[in-house]
Amino acid sequence: MLPDMKGQKRSLKNMANLLPIRAVLLPILFFSACAQIPPEMELITRINNQVKREHRYQDKPKNYTPTRAMFPGESGNCADFAVTKCKRLEDAGIAKERLSMVKFIRNNGVHHAVCVVDNQWAMDWNKWLVPATPKHLDSKTNLFPYNPLGD
Repeated sequence: MLPDMKGQKRSLKNMANLLPIRAVLLPILFFSACAQIPPEMELITRINNQVKREHRYQDKPKNYTPTRAMFPGESGNCADFAVTKCKRLEDAGIAKERLSMVKFIRNNGVHHAVCVVDNQWAMDWNKWLVPATPKHLDSKTNLFPYNPLGD
């Protein structure tokens, strides 16, 4: 017996309507067993995505200056992305004590830095929010505190 195609189309349409919701909630739900989810997760996710949209990754931008928060449209490396995300979160009301930056060496040998919230959630420049563990950040080393601004 052939399946009811009309019913399949309807369920596919319903699923398509849920995609934007699923895109935000799935990473959060998936990792909820690993770490405690901060109440501001929607804000953190929004700022992470906003910074990724507004800036382009460039390993060594032209006229490079030491690590700093980027202005909209500027390019930067991973440390610049991390500083920008920490600064935006602080400006949005997240206490500075809850924010940190870590550096590590990825499995491919490249040095990397990310913004971390509550010592649990890493905001990488090219990924969703992930638990701040070496495994989830594809790191072959431990995560080390990193403060490029010296404050």
